[in-house]
Amino acid sequence: TIRRRSLGVMSDPSTNLLRNIREGKHHGGRRPSAWNVALYAAPPGEEGGMESEDPIGSVSDDVENEYVSDASLSTDGESDEELGYREDESSPRYLEACARFGANPVSQVLKYFPHNEMIINHYGIGVRGMRALVHALKVNRTLTALYLKDNSLNEEGTQVLCEGILGNPQVELLDLSMNKIGIRGSICVAELLKPTSGNKIVSLSVHSNSLTDRDILPLANAVGKSFHIANLDVCRNSFGEKGVVAFAHSFAESTSLRTVNISWNTFFSRGCGAVAEALKSCSTLRSLDLSRCGVPDDGAHMLVGALPSSRLEELNLSGNTISEDLAGLLREASPDGLVLNLEQQLPTSKSGHW
Repeated sequence: TIRRRSLGVMSDPSTNLLRNIREGKHHGGRRPSAWNVALYAAPPGEEGGMESEDPIGSVSDDVENEYVSDASLSTDGESDEELGYREDESSPRYLEACARFGANPVSQVLKYFPHNEMIINHYGIGVRGMRALVHALKVNRTLTALYLKDNSLNEEGTQVLCEGILGNPQVELLDLSMNKIGIRGSICVAELLKPTSGNKIVSLSVHSNSLTDRDILPLANAVGKSFHIANLDVCRNSFGEKGVVAFAHSFAESTSLRTVNISWNTFFSRGCGAVAEALKSCSTLRSLDLSRCGVPDDGAHMLVGALPSSRLEELNLSGNTISEDLAGLLREASPDGLVLNLEQQLPTSKSGHW
């Protein structure tokens, strides 16, 4: 038999979800029996299945224990291992935490707990939902990538997430795009990149967060100190020259960065000068996206001097204000093998081309 628990103390949304899963009316696209195993199996070596020292995960005295026969969990002769399911403590902890914090459980979250990636973009999880999710992530042993785009996290929700996964080397990819993380969120994400944090973030995306120079500086300064960050996406924010200069210094310092996207942030000539200097000394950077950044001719001229000594394999300068003459110089300065994108240049006072 498999031991399971009926969480009688839960609020209505969680109770209903548990009941529906148990009765086979809702199983998130999976077989009900596999969900029963994932949701109700007691963790090995633990009588109650929850850590007693954790106040969020503690179980009240009125929790009932029920037993289900193996026959009721039949999946047409296929074992859970054959179906790709694994017993996991994350789901019951998530549902209990949803009840504690008054958050509506998201079936998509439950779906991804046994897998390597969690893709829950555009679900509007919010702060309370993130508190519940973080509680489950603390015991999860499979997830390495968290795609959390557009979930109304704001600064507080981002802080909750970062504090929850701080010191967790398992998470390697973090997508916090379109969440308005603000300066507090930037500071918290920067903590995850520090060598002393215990984290190993390889890919980070914070695009479309309206981050200004003031907001982005903590994160920009932390990038160069990370030993693991390889892919960085900070496009479509609102920072300018100060932010780009800080990032450029991190590029020069980094020993791991390979791809960077700074597109749709306006920084003009001074920012281009800082990036050009960084390209001369950065030995790891292979792809750089500077499209729609307002790069003028004098900024492009600075890049001309840096290209021959750079290790870049791809440079995107599309959608700027570079004249045809400077575009020709950039092509001439590009080393063999460099893919240079100069399409859709905007008209300038010196050139009427697009």
